Amino acid sequence: MMQEVIRELKITREHQEKKVAIVASFAKKLVDHKLTPPSEKLADAMATLVRLPESQQGRAKPKG
Repeated sequence: MMQEVIRELKITREHQEKKVAIVASFAKKLVDHKLTPPSEKLADAMATLVRLPESQQGRAKPKG
């Protein structure tokens, strides 16, 4: 599921998506896949794990 989100949002070292967008994508996938009960905490944790450490601390370089 994490690899799906990375591919779908085109997350790379150079392109770090906003955390809220990643959380929303994981929340939807948790419902769609029915692997676990939907959990905002789990979606948030997964979003944190797919982002680079510098992006997690709000220090990502601005785009453009």
